[in-house]
Amino acid sequence: MIRRLLHITLALILISSLTSCILDPKKSGGDTPGTSKPPDWKDLTENWHVLHNLELAYINRDIVRYRELVDIDEYVFSFAPDEPEGNWPRETDDQATSNMFSGKESNDPRYGKIVGINLELQFESATWTQVIEPGHESELWMEAVVNYIYDFSVEPNFNFINGTDAKAVFTVRQVFDAADNRLEWRLVRWRDMGFTQ
Repeated sequence: MIRRLLHITLALILISSLTSCILDPKKSGGDTPGTSKPPDWKDLTENWHVLHNLELAYINRDIVRYRELVDIDEYVFSFAPDEPEGNWPRETDDQATSNMFSGKESNDPRYGKIVGINLELQFESATWTQVIEPGHESELWMEAVVNYIYDFSVEPNFNFINGTDAKAVFTVRQVFDAADNRLEWRLVRWRDMGFTQ
């Protein structure tokens, strides 16, 4: 009798632990972490939609959505603005981001493939300022300084987490999207301002 009771108790513990794993609303597939519903992509009709969708593109490793955000003509990613190799045009950034999102092996023999990415842009309280861009005076360009948290994990055992005071300047511009027949915003520059350890 005690043996049977012990087996039933163990079976109940096993079933409850499996059920809690199955029903746990953590990231699975393309879901946003902490929810069980698909990501809430915005339509890019407001400037902050770009940063919202950028964050989701990173979290979900969605290169198609990432490419929708990035301006075709003007985009530059600057992770070290004072260094010549620290400023990537769209093509270089696209290849690096595509490799990162797909988990492709690094060209650097010290690292393997990226197995985890997290980007949290704290744009909700950002102040957007209009900028006049030479050669584009008739267009509406806006920029905001945004605090962010960025971390990623690379096989076999490398983790990068930026400092707590990381900031970047994001510049967006309004363009006409012929497919949707409306004005939308695109990311023109992502200029990292760095962080302290």
